[in-house]
Amino acid sequence: MPAVYAENVRYTPSMPTRTPLVLAFRSTLIALDRETGALRWKALLPMEVRRFFFHEGRVIAAIGYERTGAVHILEGVRGMSEARVELHFDPTGAAILKDGKLYLASNDAVACITCSGRLVFRGSVEEIPRGLFGTTPTLVLRDAESREIAQVEVGSGSKRGNAGLLLDELVSQPDMRD
Repeated sequence: MPAVYAENVRYTPSMPTRTPLVLAFRSTLIALDRETGALRWKALLPMEVRRFFFHEGRVIAAIGYERTGAVHILEGVRGMSEARVELHFDPTGAAILKDGKLYLASNDAVACITCSGRLVFRGSVEEIPRGLFGTTPTLVLRDAESREIAQVEVGSGSKRGNAGLLLDELVSQPDMRD
């Protein structure tokens, strides 16, 4: 859970309930009143913020460091933690928020999480033995209970690129070159 601080600020029911301006600096989310610039709340997260969104009154922050990550969901007006979902990868690649779901991808993993904090599915590229020919990089997809739901061969290539996402008319495509 993130630590939430309200330095010299106390939430009271008379405070404005408008969504704040949310800033991300390293591993800290800062919410400012968008009219006055006054501090509303500050949340210190355990890893750097990679991507963040505001959806239906919640701040959804994908955080990561090297080979690990998580999604933190905070109530937007006061910054109180509502949920945390472990990713098991650093979400440095593409991100799309649509229909109450956050889709994240890195160079070797993908995940889908609802904005209320429920894991829908996750996948990671694994080296799967293929007979006499050695191994083949394969995206192995699992549901929320870790049951395998699909395997898709992804071919060879550099592990340094970033995955892209395409969902309906939305595209998130970081630099996919090495």
